[in-house]
Amino acid sequence: MLATLVEVLQDAKRKGYAVPHFDVCNLESTQAVILGAQIAHSPVIVAISEKTLQYGDEEAIVELVRYYAQRSKTPTVVHLDHGHTPALVERALGWGFTSVQIDVSGMRSDRGIKIVSDLVYKAQAKGISVEAEIDAMPHISERGKGLKMTSPQVAARFVAQTRVDAFAVVIGNVHGGQAKGEKLDLKLLEEINQAVSTPLVLHGASGLPKAQLIGAIKHGVVKINMDTELRVATTSAIRQVLKDKKVTDPREYLSTARDAMAQVVVEMATIVGSRGKSG
Repeated sequence: MLATLVEVLQDAKRKGYAVPHFDVCNLESTQAVILGAQIAHSPVIVAISEKTLQYGDEEAIVELVRYYAQRSKTPTVVHLDHGHTPALVERALGWGFTSVQIDVSGMRSDRGIKIVSDLVYKAQAKGISVEAEIDAMPHISERGKGLKMTSPQVAARFVAQTRVDAFAVVIGNVHGGQAKGEKLDLKLLEEINQAVSTPLVLHGASGLPKAQLIGAIKHGVVKINMDTELRVATTSAIRQVLKDKKVTDPREYLSTARDAMAQVVVEMATIVGSRGKSG
């Protein structure tokens, strides 16, 4: 069943768990995330990144995800992940997303606030939730270049002025898997959570130890983004099947990859506490 980000995060915030977010890029990954969520009886956020929109036909991939989301037995959010330009995110409001994220980390504070405020007004009028990010989170390959953490005071001001539905934090997390020495600053997260009543989002959770994820949830994170785990599961499964040189049917190795991804979804739903939360 289709759901908005607001709907699933409200329940998570009230009950003290997080909703897992997985990026998809094709039929098999979409099927896998929906299947895994149903096996785990978990709400789920199925996300489409800007890169995936560029990779395929924009509206076609959204329609594909909506098709499976509508038929799922668990609450399923169809989410735009990391929209970097206001023009793209505004166009996306008409494509069938139930939630969008806008990334204004490269903009001046006053410009970012104006853009997000305008977007929130337009999106909420359509019943679409909005997540925002104001601090640039590096890729794992950029970890040594330094990391600007989220300021609780800046976060509180931004959320109050934009009325955004969810807020992404930077507390030591990076994209692309766990970096050497990567550790979440849970004390900073606690301060942000005290300053902001809006649901908090943790990007770049792939590879983080279970204890850190649980700690993040304890201090206000109710949406946890993962992508690398699915990529690794897919690639490993396909490589294993293709050891048999007689295999030539893509459906054979893609279905194996789909099953492997679904298992990751079940495992992550268990870790973040969303398993069994959809009834």
